[in-house]
Formats: sequence, structure tokens, C-alpha cells
Amino acid sequence: MKPHKHALLIKAWADGAVIQERSKEYEDSDDWTEWEDFDGYWGEHEDWEFRIKPESVNSDDYLALHKALIQAHLDVEYWKMKATKSMEISCTQ
Repeated sequence: MKPHKHALLIKAWADGAVIQERSKEYEDSDDWTEWEDFDGYWGEHEDWEFRIKPESVNSDDYLALHKALIQAHLDVEYWKMKATKSMEISCTQ
């Protein structure tokens, strides 16, 4: 027997996880509604999505992550620049 499409989410829900749902704004739309806490109906409609509610993010954690991502981007740009200069020097010799 094939497991239910949402079997893992149903198990998580039964174990106490908060599930959220959203649907298409209207038929044939690419826009989705905002995530809302699950109402208990596991529909088989193609225009519904379900997820385990993400944990809220502490603003200090968010700022630290943001700073780390900016630094990582700057590091990548720095090493790209160094590699480009190194290649230019190698080509001119």
C-alpha cells in the first residue's frame, strides 16, 4: 500500500508539531496565501501546501547570520579579485 502523500507531516502533527497550510490565491494563480496554522483537513487538492511551522528566529541570531553572510560574500569577492590579478600577471609574463 502506498503511504499517504502527507504521511511524514501527519506523523509530525500526531507527535505534536505545529503544521501550517497555504493555498493558491485563486485557481490558476501563481500567488499563494500566507501560511496559517493547520485546520485539521488533509485535502488532496493540488493547490494546497503544508509544512512544519518554522521556529521563530531571534533577532540577534538573524543579525549575526546576516553579518556572516555579508562577510562570506566579501571574502568570496576578495579571493575572486586575487585570482583574477594572479591570472593577469601569469598571462603577461
